[in-house]
Amino acid sequence: MQGAWSLLLSHYSAQDDIVFGVTLSGRSADVQGVESMVGLFINTLPVRIQIRPEMAFEDWLQEIQEQQSELRQYEYTPLVQVQGWSELAHGVALFDTLFVFENYPISGSAMQNVQASLQLEAVNSQEQTHYPLTLYIIPGERMTLKLLYDGQRFDSVVIEQMLQHLQNLLKGLAEQPSQAVGSLPLLGDSEQRKLLVEWNNTQAPYPADLCLHQLFEQQVERTPEALAVIFEQDKLTYRALDQKANQLACYLRSLGVGPEVPVGVSVEPCSELLIGILAILKAGGVYVPLDPAYPAARLAYMLNDSALDIILTQKHLTAHLPVQPRHVVELDSIWEQIAQLPDGRIQSGVTPDNLAYIIYTSGSTGKPKGVLANHRASVNRFNWMWQAYPFTAQEQCCQKTALNFVDSIWELLGPVLQGVPLTIFSKDVRQDPVLMVSALAASECTRIVLVPSLLRAILTSVPDVQKRLPKLKLWVCSGEILSLELAQLFKERCPQGRLLNLYGSSEVTADVTYYATDHLSQDMLAVPIGVPIANMHVYILDHHQRLAPMGVPGELCVGGIGLARGYLNQPDMTAAAFIPDPFAGIPGARLYRTGDLARYLADGTLEYLGRVDQQIKIRGFRIEPGEIENALRQHTAVQDSLVLAQADQSGEASLVAYIVTADQDEQLFSQLRESLQQQLPAYMLPAAFVRLAAWPLLPGGKVNRHALTVLDTEQAYITSTYLAPRTPMEELLVEIWADVLRREREQIGVQDNFFEIGGHSLLATQVISRIRMTFQVDLPVRSMFEAPSVETMIVAIAREQVEHTDDDELARLLAELDEEDEEEDE
Repeated sequence: MQGAWSLLLSHYSAQDDIVFGVTLSGRSADVQGVESMVGLFINTLPVRIQIRPEMAFEDWLQEIQEQQSELRQYEYTPLVQVQGWSELAHGVALFDTLFVFENYPISGSAMQNVQASLQLEAVNSQEQTHYPLTLYIIPGERMTLKLLYDGQRFDSVVIEQMLQHLQNLLKGLAEQPSQAVGSLPLLGDSEQRKLLVEWNNTQAPYPADLCLHQLFEQQVERTPEALAVIFEQDKLTYRALDQKANQLACYLRSLGVGPEVPVGVSVEPCSELLIGILAILKAGGVYVPLDPAYPAARLAYMLNDSALDIILTQKHLTAHLPVQPRHVVELDSIWEQIAQLPDGRIQSGVTPDNLAYIIYTSGSTGKPKGVLANHRASVNRFNWMWQAYPFTAQEQCCQKTALNFVDSIWELLGPVLQGVPLTIFSKDVRQDPVLMVSALAASECTRIVLVPSLLRAILTSVPDVQKRLPKLKLWVCSGEILSLELAQLFKERCPQGRLLNLYGSSEVTADVTYYATDHLSQDMLAVPIGVPIANMHVYILDHHQRLAPMGVPGELCVGGIGLARGYLNQPDMTAAAFIPDPFAGIPGARLYRTGDLARYLADGTLEYLGRVDQQIKIRGFRIEPGEIENALRQHTAVQDSLVLAQADQSGEASLVAYIVTADQDEQLFSQLRESLQQQLPAYMLPAAFVRLAAWPLLPGGKVNRHALTVLDTEQAYITSTYLAPRTPMEELLVEIWADVLRREREQIGVQDNFFEIGGHSLLATQVISRIRMTFQVDLPVRSMFEAPSVETMIVAIAREQVEHTDDDELARLLAELDEEDEEEDE
């Protein structure tokens, strides 16, 4: 029974080292006269059992039996003394489940030989322990199992399921005691069918024989004169867009582009961006996004890793390329030459199984990794959205996500392939929630894809967003956790809108599950990630890659049409992440191990629970801390490093770098940040640095990460020599910064760099919004990057005020500034 109980706990806890409590009567036969002693001799001791999946169950039970024999010598040892022998920290319980084998001698057979007038009748007992879970084994003609549980921690449905699973294990070992421990059946047939079939019944038709550009060409035939793309004053019909893309594709073919040939794309937002993507696909090539804002070292690695011979860019960006491929195509200066080429369509020989793009994501090895995605996967994902949430007449969409993020693929092509006009937003609009709302209103946008942090920024910056955007009906969130509080805020601010929560990653072509938040109920503790989209299936697997029961956390693994081919030039990493699918019944079928923890709810929807590793997502950016840690360790003063995500009072997360160093130089943090800026994109730069002489360790020798998170980080920001505000305007700005950064005013000097003391792009939008209200000036968000200190921002504000002020008002402002200067001199 103890073996079966430990197996059950292993399944539910995802651990192979199981500890639970057992009660001992204390009335050992070795104690003379113990049967005549009156009193409570019961003692509770821990039992530790190692689950050995590969061992035969009979052999494993023998091992447990031998271990139990050794336990007898501690029968009278107080539990508190055993606790003291352990390596657990003070206050941490040795176990939280109890196993009780009841053997009261009160059965009829036990009382037959009692010669006395005293009779025991209607025996009943009411027992309660202070442990959350207690299993009682009551022997008799039929063994009875009773599970006592804490109702605040366990649901009755889960407890009934646990008892059924325990029964399944006992039945399995009785029928085949020689089978391996890991192969004992936990799930019943009906439960297994539900997990494998009923909750993964997603098969649906899709255009399996077409590539992305071919779907576009079909739309051109349907609506050749309809508006396809808009960027500021530039507008293109479907016919014009198709012809330009065909001409550029013809040019790319002359440079050697064909199936599986990568082409870099380093272009700022404009119509040429969409023309370039379509041209690469039409030529049969594979587009590789290269963000112009990335550091030179990162771009150089991506260029070399992908072996690019060709890159599409713009004239003003060419000089920023750290490595220039053999062919650099400047889209804004080559059109006269390209316009002379044929504008007919090209037969490139590309198929749906050929690659469409390579997107680089953060890598745990210290370098980014390229995800290889084919046409078929994107076509399936697009078709699901077209069928589940079809476009209607008069819809309009926008593109505002950087090309190096997988959501941009749907934004660029999803609407255009269905005849829906696409407005490409400028850089300034993308950075500023207030400007974005204005752009959404001007373009009459009807649906949008955004990360939850941007949704929050819009809802808080523009409280009357429903009034401003009456036509925006469908809001699609993905990229990070959508909190219950944010979903509720959306419902309050946008009662006429609909909010979807999508889950996925680059390895599964952006999205694999979805959940409509209008299904949220009052008793939910989190927003689910929902159910799989068409032709995708998901499984929750335990630490031995077996199906986990409903309600039990496990790793979310994904199969189906949407899987990427793997990682570029990383066969070992690909083999570890993309494993054979044992459930599909199709040769060559694979599962992608997401590294995410999730569980099934009773209705078949999935709930996201976190990560099985240290990967972080902040403001929609996927970050492997190992990449930052490796970069930090390259500095000669850093002995070791760890990077963790820390949340402030509002739940907003930021990166904190902990470094072990003997260097006490006050400039060390500035040096580290400067070094990281040369290697990593801005979203991967730590907001704070904490200096340590040595790591705090757990008893087992591992770094105590929890102890790191409670360290004071107030002195961990990079600051210049403190300079207090000297004028009323500087005092107002310092107050704005302090409110946004949630810090004391006295901690912010007028020369401190906003982005070095905890600020980031979304917080910068809040500062600009406050500046607009306080000083009545309309500064773009990029001003925060150009003037990142209070001192320099004052100049930017003054310049804006001067440009929009008449002569009389200007004279008054100059007089005020003169008065402030005189007060400073005094």
